[in-house]
Amino acid sequence: IYKFWAYRAGREYNYGVHGYRDVPYWPASHGCTRVHVWEADYLHPRIFVGMPMHVWDE
Repeated sequence: IYKFWAYRAGREYNYGVHGYRDVPYWPASHGCTRVHVWEADYLHPRIFVGMPMHVWDE
C-alpha cells in the first residue's frame, strides 16, 4: 500500500488512507480512503500523529 496512514474513528473503528494509481469516482473500498499517488506524496509528509482528520460524504 503506497504511503499508508491510519486513523481512528471512535473506539471500535479504524480506517486507512493510502495512495493508489487509479482512483474511481465511486465508492470502491471496504473502509480505506484512496487518494491519487501525487496526493499521497503531498499529504504524507504533512500529516502527524494526533492530527485531527475530518471525513465526510457528499
